[in-house]
Amino acid sequence: MMAKRSPTHRRWSSSSSSSRILLIQALALAITTCSLSTVSAIYCDKDNCYDLLGVEQDAKLRDIKKAYFNLSLTYHPDKNPGDEKAKDMFQKIANAYEIVSDKESRKRYDYALKHPEEFMWNSMQYYRFRYSPKTDFRLVLLFTVAVLSALQFYGSKARYERAMTQAKRTTIFKQRLSNLEHEWLANREAEARAKALATKYGKVAKRTGKPTKDIPQDVRRQLMESIKLDVGCEPPDWWKTLGGYIIMLPVILYRFASFHASWTYKYRILGKSYESGPYADRALLTRKALKFPEHIWKDELSETQQASLVQRELWKPENLVEFNKERKKVGFLKACGGIPKPARVRTSRWDEDRFESDE
Repeated sequence: MMAKRSPTHRRWSSSSSSSRILLIQALALAITTCSLSTVSAIYCDKDNCYDLLGVEQDAKLRDIKKAYFNLSLTYHPDKNPGDEKAKDMFQKIANAYEIVSDKESRKRYDYALKHPEEFMWNSMQYYRFRYSPKTDFRLVLLFTVAVLSALQFYGSKARYERAMTQAKRTTIFKQRLSNLEHEWLANREAEARAKALATKYGKVAKRTGKPTKDIPQDVRRQLMESIKLDVGCEPPDWWKTLGGYIIMLPVILYRFASFHASWTYKYRILGKSYESGPYADRALLTRKALKFPEHIWKDELSETQQASLVQRELWKPENLVEFNKERKKVGFLKACGGIPKPARVRTSRWDEDRFESDE
């Protein structure tokens, strides 16, 4: 059985409980008093922002602006040179006006006056308003993406124009341009003769001097643009910048997910062999085995060369090893077979080891 507590012990326990309650009440009173004294100090030191401006708490914005204008004229440092009290008062008025003139700040200040016991919450709201960026983060992000996209676009444009300038200085380009100019002049003379024969009068001017002097600049520009150049970089495109990729992100994700889902269903779930798949899938496997970028596969190899490589089933390791051995002996172009594409005007080559000379 438990021993009974003595009356002295019960009195000590009762007094101890009473003292703990009194201590808790004292702490709560101290915290409340501290919060009451510091809730306005967060905003306007020990003063009330409305009292500093001489307006009521429910005053309209135009009345607050009018009061601030009059007080700022009265306590302006230029009108009170050397008066420190006027300078401090001017700063307090400016701070009070900044708080109550903003809709969100005034709302938080009124809440702090109404609920002084929520000191931590009021402090957080004040410092959030005071030190958080005033500009919307979404606008900042949008501006950053726009600037980066513009830098990407104009950087790629400068590189492309520089590469085009170098390509137009090559001998192959000049010969092709000369051939196109002669062809254009011959067509123009043929049209003039046909017109003269049809009307039975008029003379056809003979071509004299260099052909480039007789060609208008706009026509010459069109002829230059008609020559396909391989300058080692793609023309500038807004859709290939950061902003373009962000805009096209849903489409990119949809295509990526649908492609991989279809591939997994056909070759993983149904267990189909790659040999029985469509030509596009086998070409993709071949390109991946050779580690060719897509633009190299399309631009450097002809259709017959691509078909010849696909037929060799290079996605199989043993076939790839055999192809690499053959490539080292006879060169890549002979190893892949097929009819190669005609030479184009180029300023750089991609991976000389893959497109080495067949001599």
